[in-house]
Amino acid sequence: MKITSVWLISFAFFNACSAIPLSMFYPYGNPSHDNRLPPNDDGSSSEIHISSSFPFFNTSHRSLFVNTNGDLTFLSSLSSYTPSPFPYQQNSQIVAIYWGDIDTTNGGDVWYRETQDSVFLQKASTEIHSSFPRQSGFNASWAFVTTWSNVAFFGADTIGKRRRCTFQCVLVTDGEHSFVILNYYKVQWTTGTSNSGDASTGLGGTPAQVGFDAGDGIHYYAVPSSRTPDIINITHMSNVGIPGKYIFRVDLAFLEQSSLNECDGKVCLHDGTCQDSVGLSTWRCNCLSGFTGKLCETDVNKCRSSPCQHHGSCLNVPNDYQCHCMAGFTGHDCQAGQYQTQNSSLYK
Repeated sequence: MKITSVWLISFAFFNACSAIPLSMFYPYGNPSHDNRLPPNDDGSSSEIHISSSFPFFNTSHRSLFVNTNGDLTFLSSLSSYTPSPFPYQQNSQIVAIYWGDIDTTNGGDVWYRETQDSVFLQKASTEIHSSFPRQSGFNASWAFVTTWSNVAFFGADTIGKRRRCTFQCVLVTDGEHSFVILNYYKVQWTTGTSNSGDASTGLGGTPAQVGFDAGDGIHYYAVPSSRTPDIINITHMSNVGIPGKYIFRVDLAFLEQSSLNECDGKVCLHDGTCQDSVGLSTWRCNCLSGFTGKLCETDVNKCRSSPCQHHGSCLNVPNDYQCHCMAGFTGHDCQAGQYQTQNSSLYK
């Protein structure tokens, strides 16, 4: 049984833009004749037998489990609400789309279905061709789509229940090669209260995990920023140049990502520049002076250092500060002792 605890945190940047629009999601819900998990906390589907084998880390599977807490698993269901670091337990084969403490009794739905619809499969094949040019001959024959729609976190109070997440996972295969497509539309919380998150913000504690685990203790991968506060910005991140979208090849013993420049999508805010690095989903934002954060989202408060001299008052402005000087002082920092004709003046 969970015990609710609270950890207070302030978070200035609210994630609300640069995400995959719902129009770019694969169809889901009642109109698509999806199955739906009943409202639950830490629940899972029963074993779902699928009509095609799905290769995952060199192992072919004919069944899977949909877990409420933001992941799919093979071999067995997963009820853990704490996003543990990878590698996880032996023989736990996991696709962690947004592994966190989801509670759909507080709102939201988990939808899933397998499909061989030709329009669906053509869209998936086209996305894979664009991201993996060497896979131009890939033609998807089967897919399994799971959508966590507007889901809330465990322990949310009245304010916290307004914060929701919507994300989607598509497993795609031709029976030999297999891929996972991840779409993120809205991510407004990272942590339930049982993992020391705040009941009103859903932030703090142990944030959500995104990645893959082969279950052999050797092969695994976590998306950068997993289990850190920055994972709330995953709607801005990508490994295919489209903020809020990831595509991985998962049939081999090792994970393969797109060879595209990860900075092709605009991810850095306030005119920061994106620097792509060699490796798996490794990029960074080079921020202009006065801004900081994973995406240059935070305006540094330059008044914290009390730069205004002689009791001048400081006003923080984007990428700078202004000093409101006492009578008799002037200059950018009120450093000059020249008497002013006015009681005070505003200097830039």
